[in-house]
Amino acid sequence: MTTQAKRKAAPKKSSAKRKPRTDADRARDRKAKAKSAKENKRLDAYAKDTLGTGKVESKVEELLLKEKQLREDQKHIAKLLKNQRKVIEKQVALEKKQKEEARTAEARARMDAWLSENKDLMRSLMKELGWKNADMVKKLGLSKGVVNAAKKGEHAE
Repeated sequence: MTTQAKRKAAPKKSSAKRKPRTDADRARDRKAKAKSAKENKRLDAYAKDTLGTGKVESKVEELLLKEKQLREDQKHIAKLLKNQRKVIEKQVALEKKQKEEARTAEARARMDAWLSENKDLMRSLMKELGWKNADMVKKLGLSKGVVNAAKKGEHAE
């Protein structure tokens, strides 16, 4: 079916319902048509400049490469943060260990000082109370090594 035949077959709309077109309507339509034609020319010129030369394709490739680089950078930053967290955790653990070692060394130093000042204290107490080493071990709940070390002025570990 041709276009003319379709027009003839289609029911005709009554012209009474339509408003008559004014000169202002026609002028507005001409301006819109001219503006549309101008925009189409501009787009055609842009398409000729870019599409034919591969500029768009290269721009897309460039953007894809940038996106890929950004993703790699994000992964690298995530790794760095994870490693930094591990380093900080190790530093905290090391500081904790050093503090504990310092406390232990301080306690040993105090014990050594006390034992050097009171070397004969245990011997004199044992004489006064009439205790032997076995009595000291039982009554004080100490081991033989601790009692012997205390009598010598040393400390047992």
